Amino acid sequence: MSQSTPHLEEVGLLDLTDGVPTQALRVRAEVHLDACDRCREALADFLRVRAPSPPDVHAARTPARRRRTG
Repeated sequence: MSQSTPHLEEVGLLDLTDGVPTQALRVRAEVHLDACDRCREALADFLRVRAPSPPDVHAARTPARRRRTG
């Protein structure tokens, strides 16, 4: 890929990940991400890290232990 624009900065990628980019960043990112594998992969990595963890199904099935007294 010939690099016509500089790579997106980490803070910009985080703003995209969090859904709070400025309009200017959104426009620049749409154009840049279409052509830049490196930034697209970095954004995908941030999205994976920020994704909520799945619920622990084993914890939901395990009855709570009762405390023995006495």
